[in-house]
Parts: sequence; structure tokens; C-alpha cells
Amino acid sequence: MPSPIDVLFDHTEGEDWYWGEAAKKIEETFPHNDPRSFDVITSSLDQLPELMRRHSAWQIATSFEFLFNNVLSSYPFLFADERIAEPYRVQTVRKLFKLFDLFFRNAVTCNDGPVHLQREFVGDPVQGYVNTVCYMFWDNCPLTDLGLPSIRDACRDVMEQCLTIPNHAIIESALHGLGHLAPGDTRAAEIALSYSRRGTGPQELLAYAKAASEGHVQ
Repeated sequence: MPSPIDVLFDHTEGEDWYWGEAAKKIEETFPHNDPRSFDVITSSLDQLPELMRRHSAWQIATSFEFLFNNVLSSYPFLFADERIAEPYRVQTVRKLFKLFDLFFRNAVTCNDGPVHLQREFVGDPVQGYVNTVCYMFWDNCPLTDLGLPSIRDACRDVMEQCLTIPNHAIIESALHGLGHLAPGDTRAAEIALSYSRRGTGPQELLAYAKAASEGHVQ
């Protein structure tokens, strides 16, 4: 019998599996409303090195998108489930840094320019999708909007950490997330503004950081 993690990550490359039998099988294996399913999220982050040896970048990116995008599934709302100890939930949020530092660091590129400036992606569609999952991660997941300060602060801390990763696509993703926080979070605005003032790096990213500090991201 396959493990929950195998069910989550074993998908045919390039297949739009979110709405079909694959998603149904995931739900049957570890239901979204069962607090024990939260362990699958944590284990997936802990097992990233092994997952990267066994699965493609597309498989990993789409599976984590499924876990954290509430349009695709209800698993993100486990982070608000009071049946799960809050420190454990916060600890798992902080492990999201691994997703960016271990996985996205080598899986995403800015070869076609920053995602926020692209009107149409003309390269490899699989690579383009992985790039988009990274860029939209904080926009598509509801963790900062759960009304839980500890979860929100942990997310912001991960975004700040991601600004230290030497990959412009990851930095763009972090700035995108900070930009959505900035209107109601002075610390998020300060972090983005500080990055914009460094004066090193692509001008497009420095300008995006300034825009993010003012909450002007889409």
C-alpha cells in the first residue's frame, strides 16, 4: 500500500491532476479535515532531500502547491486547526524555508526575466509552471490571512530569510509575499524597503522591492 507521501507526489509529468482522481485519492488517503494529516505536510518538508532524488521538479512543485493553495485543496486550513498544537503549526511554517532553500534554489530561474514583468512565458512550459508556483506561493496560500499572529509572523520571517538565498526568482517570490503583507504590516514594509536600498542586484528587483514596500504588487 503506498504511503501518503507517495500518493501526494507520484503524478505524471505535465498532467493537470488537481481536479481528477489523483486529488480524490489524496483526500481519501489523508483527509483534509483530519488533524493527523498535518503530519504529512510536516513530513513532506522534512523529507525534501529524499523527495528531490525520487521526483522531478514539476512533481514536487505541483504537490506542494496542492498542499498550500486553498483554491486547489483545503489542507492549508489545517494551520488554523486548534486540535493541532500551535507551536507545532508555527514550527512547520518555519520549515517552509527548506522548500525555497533546498528545492526552489535549484529548480527556478530568472532566465526569461522576473515573473512579474512577463506578459507571456515563451520558454519550456514545465519550467515556466515551476517558476510560477514559486513566484505565487505566498499569494496563493492563505497562511497570512488566518488571523493568527504567530503564523503570520513565521511566514514573514521565512520571506525575509528567502531574501538571503542567491536566486533572483526566490527573492522575487519573497518580495511578492512581503508586498501583500506591507499595507498592514510595517515590519514587512521595512524588510522590502531595506532590500530596495541595498543597491546591488538587478534593477528590476530593486524597483520591485520598493513597490512591495508600498504594497504595490499584484
